[in-house]
Amino acid sequence: MIRSSACLLLVSCIVAGCGASTYVPQRASGVVVVARGGADRYLRDGVEYSDLEDAVRSEPRAQEAARSYKLRENGGTWLAAAGLLIALGSTAIVVADASPRAAASFTGQSSNDSGSSGNQLGPIGYVAVGTAAAGIGCLLGGTLLVFSADARRWDAINIFNDRVSRAASPHLDSSRGVPSTSAKEVSDR
Repeated sequence: MIRSSACLLLVSCIVAGCGASTYVPQRASGVVVVARGGADRYLRDGVEYSDLEDAVRSEPRAQEAARSYKLRENGGTWLAAAGLLIALGSTAIVVADASPRAAASFTGQSSNDSGSSGNQLGPIGYVAVGTAAAGIGCLLGGTLLVFSADARRWDAINIFNDRVSRAASPHLDSSRGVPSTSAKEVSDR
């Protein structure tokens, strides 16, 4: 009882910090990110978007980065979840194959086989070990995809915002975002 209460208190403390932001940025040119209801929302020109691809719709390079973000985020999440389920299911099969007592506890049947040591894997157990390893590989691969997705999100926002700032300030060097200097300006110095 005390252990479950301590776990509940710990989870409550962690989740308490995961709330919506009350600050809304001033009207800015470009896309800004705000937290609403535990999810990121994108504001552009006073309009709130739940999908980044919609928020950066007028800039093709930003849309491509937003699409990459969405694919990595969704694909990585599904791959990691599938990998976890495969690894857990395969591990249960390995345990059941390796130990008659463990198999009996899974199926609810009694094990009266006293002739075997109960510590050897059969062919199904070896296949399950390989499948568990593949599941762990999928879990790690999916996690890496999810972690790499966030960089694509910020790329999409920055690409879009750079286009907006170039349009607002044509004297900026578009490749570096710094004031440009023409040959005439340099010779006048």
